[in-house]
Amino acid sequence: MRVSLNALGAYLGLAFALAYGAFSIGTFRAGVSVYVDFLPYATFLWIPLMAVLLGVSGWIWRKRSGLEVFPFQRALQYAFLAYIVYELGYMLVNVVIYNIMDKGFNHAMQLTSLEKRLGQELQYGGKADGMTTDQLAQEKAHPSGPFTFLQLSLGLGYGLVKDFVLSMLIALAIRRKSYLRVR
Repeated sequence: MRVSLNALGAYLGLAFALAYGAFSIGTFRAGVSVYVDFLPYATFLWIPLMAVLLGVSGWIWRKRSGLEVFPFQRALQYAFLAYIVYELGYMLVNVVIYNIMDKGFNHAMQLTSLEKRLGQELQYGGKADGMTTDQLAQEKAHPSGPFTFLQLSLGLGYGLVKDFVLSMLIALAIRRKSYLRVR
């Protein structure tokens, strides 16, 4: 059975969203400190990994279709659809964790994150009277609550803008005729 390119994008976006959800809820269950340690990997490793897999999958799909050059618009639709599905899943996971499972988790996560950052600053010779101390005092004075609709909407909008740029790069990689030939 041959799957369409857009269906492939939706499946890959769903797979990445489910995997992110599993990692997030697993680290949430393990504790705030583990969750805070997971966030940099989710940010700086997960998105490039997804971009590479989308690019490789789209390129393989194009090669199996026998197309030498692929229309940019179709490749962009594929990649951006995958990111839309992923971002919606990402937002849903955040709603479940921060607004349903534990409404005080955002505050606990912010405190833990700021305390770890302050500890690292002090460990590497930084001053304790920096911006991190002010942020920590602000968080203790005014605890963060669950995510609001505005925060979720802004996060989704920012994610989609970033993902559109990534989708254009992926689409360029998929549609281009290979200039390096293996002989």
